[in-house]
Amino acid sequence: MLYNRQPDTSIEQGEPVTRFLNTNGNVTNDYEQFASDPNTFLGAADPQTGYRVAQAFLNFQGQQGFVFENNQYVFGPVFDPLFVFGLPVTDAYWVNVEVAGEAVPVLFQIFERRVLTYNPANDASFRVEMGNVGQHYYQWRYGDQQPTPTATVQADTTATATVEPTAGTAEPTATTTTAPYPNP
Repeated sequence: MLYNRQPDTSIEQGEPVTRFLNTNGNVTNDYEQFASDPNTFLGAADPQTGYRVAQAFLNFQGQQGFVFENNQYVFGPVFDPLFVFGLPVTDAYWVNVEVAGEAVPVLFQIFERRVLTYNPANDASFRVEMGNVGQHYYQWRYGDQQPTPTATVQADTTATATVEPTAGTAEPTATTTTAPYPNP
């Protein structure tokens, strides 16, 4: 099965992520290596997108800790999940990624503003990592500079033969036309 950008409604809340996305875009549903890891169990379907979020990512998004609010430190949510991550826009999938020259299984899920990864081999504090995605990040990182495409025009000489027999000969006469075209 190829990745089709629709929530997988055949998988229920509480089931582990066993889907594996390979480099050809094919998805298999038989990756059982971490099926007993509770961090891979899926939560309830998001009411707006229908995607289920892996428990490791739900835990990460729902972290509690000391935050600075109204000029004092208070214990509360570290993130506003909707503001920081956005809604889930894919299911969670296992992939093999190269880490220090070796293939390592990593669970990932993409949200509107972030991509989250879960690597069970990392130390507990670093098993979930967050990456930035989207135009808002690009503009923050690189400014509002959009590359200006430039087109160059080159002449293309095309020979066209037209057969116009003249008295006593069947030789065609050639005409040359020049047509400009953009060079990518």
